[in-house]
Amino acid sequence: MLQRSPLGYTHAPIARFTDHDMQLFKQTLNGVLDVGTVGEARTWSNPDTKARGEITAIKSFERDTVPCRRVAIKNWAKGRSALGQYNFCVQENGQWAAAS
Repeated sequence: MLQRSPLGYTHAPIARFTDHDMQLFKQTLNGVLDVGTVGEARTWSNPDTKARGEITAIKSFERDTVPCRRVAIKNWAKGRSALGQYNFCVQENGQWAAAS
């Protein structure tokens, strides 16, 4: 899972998320990863901070028989915006995690 301010994300919107922003983002991301339809965009927003985002499942695939999904993530927070595509795969513990 993406961390709050990992190296390389210090200027990205995610680095400026409040705890509530992060909770909304993670809920939306997990919803897309768990049951989102390819091509369907799901949005989140926090009216208190004006942070918002959109997450779209691009494709589902397997890597060594492990379920994976590629998603497009757009986020906006405190004057910053970012768009990227990321792969996530199910880990042994059943949770989704960013994959290289």
